[in-house]
Amino acid sequence: MANETKKTLKIGQAGAPIKARAYQNRTDIECVEIQDGTTAIEEQAFEGCTSLRAIRIPASVTEIGGAAFKDCAALEAIDIPGSVKAIGDEAFLNCTSLKSVVIPESARAIGENAFAGCESLKSVVIPKGVTGIGYAAFVACTALESVLIPGSVTAIGGCAFLNCTSLKSVAIPESVMEIGEWAFRGCSTLKKVVIHEGTTKIRERAFALCAALESMAIPASVKAIGVGAFYECKALREIVLPEGLAYIGESAFRGTGVRTATLPSTVEEVGAGAFAGCDDLETVRVPQGLEVDRGVHFKGCRKLKEILRY
Repeated sequence: MANETKKTLKIGQAGAPIKARAYQNRTDIECVEIQDGTTAIEEQAFEGCTSLRAIRIPASVTEIGGAAFKDCAALEAIDIPGSVKAIGDEAFLNCTSLKSVVIPESARAIGENAFAGCESLKSVVIPKGVTGIGYAAFVACTALESVLIPGSVTAIGGCAFLNCTSLKSVAIPESVMEIGEWAFRGCSTLKKVVIHEGTTKIRERAFALCAALESMAIPASVKAIGVGAFYECKALREIVLPEGLAYIGESAFRGTGVRTATLPSTVEEVGAGAFAGCDDLETVRVPQGLEVDRGVHFKGCRKLKEILRY
């Protein structure tokens, strides 16, 4: 049911959802009020409503479907009620004016590309209860300066914060087992990263091209650092590699600013070019029995004086 003027909609009814694609590409709608009792907002319900500025979602809604508000370029803020348990894939994709969003504690999952391209979004608090941040969930949120990841999150999906070029710091809680591939790649102002004990794998290019990152203490729980994980982190001067680490991938620290490196006694494999092009690298300590070659693993390290065995 709808009570409609040219620019405002009062829609919905108790016990029923807003149907899929119901108002898709309606460029005349500026405000929407969804009536109490409405159960869900289905996929693509308001996709392409480029003039939509404000919407009221009642506490009866439990799900926001995929691409429900995709390309709603004028939408500036949204308050998601505490009844919502799932935010679908691409739910707010390319909502380029979206500055603030309140994600409720009832939410358990943030879908793939859910807030991708929200270039005005400045901060995000992910509530306790969310267990997964989907693939590319916040990719290219170029105004995003801070994000709070709670201890309930067990996985950060690939490309989750790719090219969030205003992000300054991030803390990875102990509940996160893996940091996905390209998760923070291209976060060019990311200066501080804290990874708590519990993470076991940093996947390929997870922090590549984080040009402002200065230091990295990797906890003892990490067993593998993926291919190109810290590739071209030019400001990275100091790394602490823990005992327990078994694998360092190809080009993992290629092009970084590290000056010294000690490979733990537990390392079993070092990929080609792992420290290649580290112009300031002077000293490397390597355990007896680990196969490394200056021309393969440390190629182009012009200041490297010696590889010490211990």
